[in-house]
Amino acid sequence: MKKLLILFFLAAGVPALLSAGVLRTKYADLVNPMVGTDFHGHTFPGAAYPFGMIQLSPDTREDNWDGCSGYHYSDSLIKGFSHTHLSGTGCADLCDIRVMPVTGLDAKRAFPYREEDYQSGFSHRNEVAQAGYYKVFLDRWGVEAELTVGRRSGFHRYTYPKDVTPQLVLDLMPRDKVLGTRITQVGEYAVQGYRRSHSWADDQIVYFYMEFSRPIAQMVIEESKAGDGHPRALITFENSSGRSRARELLVRVGISSVSETNARANLESEGALKKGGIYAFDLVKESTRKAWNDFLSKIEVEGDPTTMRIFYTALYHTAIAPSLYSDVNGEYRGMDRKVHKTDGWDRYHIFSLWDTYRTLHPLFNLIERERTVDFINSMLSIYEEQGKLPRWELSGNETDCMIGYSAAPVIADALAKGITKFDRKKALKALLETANRPEYGIDVYRDNGLVLADVEHESVSKTLEYAFDDWCIAQVAQRLGERGTASAFLRRSQFWRNVYDPSTGFMRPRVNGIWLDPFDPTEANIHFTEANSWQYSFHVQHDINGLIEASGGDDSMEQWLDELFSSSSETGGREVADMTGMVGQYAQGNEPSHHIAYLYSYVGVPWKTQNIVRKIMEELFTDAPDGLCGNEDCGQMSAWYVMSALGFYPVTPGGEQYVFGSPMFRNAVIHLENGRDFTLRAPRTSSANRYINHVMRDGLPYGKSYVTYADIAQGSTFIFGMDAEPNPRFGFREGDRPVSKVEKTIVENPTFHVPSPVFNAFTKVEIEAPDKNYRIWYQMVPEGSVAGGNFERYQRPFTVSRNCTIYAYCTDAEGNRSFTTKTTLRRAENNYKVQLTHPYNRLYSAGGDQAIVDGVRGSTNFRLGGWQGYQDSDFEAVIDMGSERHISQLSAGFLQDTRSWIVLPVWVEFYTSRNGKDFVRQRRLEHDVDPQDYNSQVHEFTLPVDVTARYVKVVAKNFGTLPDWHIGAGGHAHIFVDEVTIQ
Repeated sequence: MKKLLILFFLAAGVPALLSAGVLRTKYADLVNPMVGTDFHGHTFPGAAYPFGMIQLSPDTREDNWDGCSGYHYSDSLIKGFSHTHLSGTGCADLCDIRVMPVTGLDAKRAFPYREEDYQSGFSHRNEVAQAGYYKVFLDRWGVEAELTVGRRSGFHRYTYPKDVTPQLVLDLMPRDKVLGTRITQVGEYAVQGYRRSHSWADDQIVYFYMEFSRPIAQMVIEESKAGDGHPRALITFENSSGRSRARELLVRVGISSVSETNARANLESEGALKKGGIYAFDLVKESTRKAWNDFLSKIEVEGDPTTMRIFYTALYHTAIAPSLYSDVNGEYRGMDRKVHKTDGWDRYHIFSLWDTYRTLHPLFNLIERERTVDFINSMLSIYEEQGKLPRWELSGNETDCMIGYSAAPVIADALAKGITKFDRKKALKALLETANRPEYGIDVYRDNGLVLADVEHESVSKTLEYAFDDWCIAQVAQRLGERGTASAFLRRSQFWRNVYDPSTGFMRPRVNGIWLDPFDPTEANIHFTEANSWQYSFHVQHDINGLIEASGGDDSMEQWLDELFSSSSETGGREVADMTGMVGQYAQGNEPSHHIAYLYSYVGVPWKTQNIVRKIMEELFTDAPDGLCGNEDCGQMSAWYVMSALGFYPVTPGGEQYVFGSPMFRNAVIHLENGRDFTLRAPRTSSANRYINHVMRDGLPYGKSYVTYADIAQGSTFIFGMDAEPNPRFGFREGDRPVSKVEKTIVENPTFHVPSPVFNAFTKVEIEAPDKNYRIWYQMVPEGSVAGGNFERYQRPFTVSRNCTIYAYCTDAEGNRSFTTKTTLRRAENNYKVQLTHPYNRLYSAGGDQAIVDGVRGSTNFRLGGWQGYQDSDFEAVIDMGSERHISQLSAGFLQDTRSWIVLPVWVEFYTSRNGKDFVRQRRLEHDVDPQDYNSQVHEFTLPVDVTARYVKVVAKNFGTLPDWHIGAGGHAHIFVDEVTIQ
């Protein structure tokens, strides 16, 4: 048995990958997996198989944002090598089943062994990262570590110092909250077990089967403190100094979401006993290298060496995720945590759809069409298991991260590109159910024509994403002959108009029926998703011509774009780590900006697109570890580069046009799955010659600034005449411009203008229509009354002097009406004046100084703006009631939302004064709410008193620095206050 297993490790391979011949060009040689491991790229350098199940890579950190992938280039210690990794995400997870080769650890010592007992220093000089292969020297142990992978398996080769006994630490505890573990020995040569954990994925389960080339001499397993698992093991192997390859230990690993039996089957499906003494590790390494060459050679380019390295590294990064999830027998663990089985297709996971619908999936629809069918089948199976399509799926868990129902553009774009081998009726059913769920403001959007900022946070971004997704659903319905559904969703796709403010020319949130004021388009705040209004105001990919018209026409749009790219890169509001790679207010480091540089072509100045796209490619992408200007985001960042470098870009996924940019390569060929080649040639292209002077298609002049999918699918050849000076005639005529337009069929909502929703004696109300030709109809309903009866036509501003809600809608000349919008106005219950000692965070003003005494209480969702927020300071306010009064009770409400860094104050003190100078402390109040209670909750600090005073002072002590147990450890906690009441 021992002999057979040793031969297995010497001879196992992946026969299916060896049949084809050696490629003429080895594109894998041009890949540098280190790109993106520095700065905020969040990539990993280890071994991966194209879209494979295992990503075998070193772990150097896990405790902050730049450790999301488990590795950062600036680190100097390796903690071990784990089998699953995320590529470029902004949230951390995975890094499962960690092993570390060691020597000299005392096997008789009782656990715990911890990371510091086995981590090792390393040098980048002794590191090699290639497509499908990684090598590093571990200084502490004198061990050379090599890693490679198959489609469902991981292979390790550790070369130990001479005459030492090999040992291995198997650690199932790192990074996440562990829910359960098991490690058991299987015979002399193997161990198996599982790890169940809670992190970004609520309930992730990874089973493993791990086999060794040496027999196990001793294994010491740690028992968990709770007695319900085995979190770590120290494995000591027999010393084989007398045999060949005496210093080596080979480890091969299979994983599964279903069982240890499946993990073993996955492993054994990729290795077979062979004669001839072929060294297994090297065979697998070469087989995987060939798999990468096969994938990378789907697009062949010719250019300067540096640009080719950047390009093929980017193309490599597009094939890490989605990752294979189903086992070799078709089984996988679904969203319902039950075991399911496919009927011949592969289930994938890691669907970062808000990121990847923009460019990655459109790229797949050109070069990975068969796999795209599996992607869509995976999404449909997710729908069957959880009742909706994935938003951000990970390991059979819905993280509900990001916004939109972004499976819609993925499915719509696949259909637009002729990919139909899936259940299209089920796809439409899934889209409709997902787009009508009462969650994340979808129902508010559907019933009001926009997401209301006082009901749902990130309201502007959600409105715009939902509108585009609805257009995509309309395209799917139209292709299936469902005209009524298509018409309804085309109407919904125009709801972007209800957050477009003609007076500022920006997308702007509406709060209580009123445009948010003050408003700064550079400000990143709770109304936008990882962006500001500058970046989201162009987010109407499906109706770009409608946006051009709304902005004032071609010249206005061109000027607006010029301002975007030439403005200061300074942003206001909260710090958003994803807003990087700034060119003016454009943020290449985050997805909402990715299509914007191509919009110049829609107004007839494509040379400006060519200039800015070239600038972004040359300045923000390199072949160094810090070669990405922001998160890789599961391939989206790299897909943007791939498409842009080829010279055409899918501005509107779900459509059929691609907009020309500035081709980077003299020759580029995309080998299509239909057997044809789509060819792009730009013989004179260079940094200087970045402008398209003219284009030839199949030998004939071509004046358009875009290409259609039909041109690509039929294998056309485009030749670009490049020049150092722009040609203003190319792509200028309207017939030569790309088009993205939805016929306008909606009437936009009116807007209220009032000085403040809380007033003293009376307030002036004005109602504005977005179109001067609209009529406005309104109804004022006093508090306590029921809305009903007739609306009257609005003629001029009016005043109100009591609590009321005003409803209004617009009609056009044909009698079509908008949604009804409303504003609620309240007469102040007091005339108190508030003086604050410390400034509040401008993003969390709740409406200003008086907000803490205005009688309007914030909800448990701080993102709706009802709370006054303070960070890194205490809260102190003096309230002047205007005259002396008898007080029987003082109270102040505070919010705790620990996950969002909002923690209750340590204590609250109340003071009173008659003259505003001499204050008497009434009492200090504390509380027993655990700061580690992650439930969002309001705590009222209430103090009965019996005192006469004019002034009340409230002081709240900030929690201070967030401790080690918090994800933001070292940061400063917030105080959120509302409302202070005096009785």
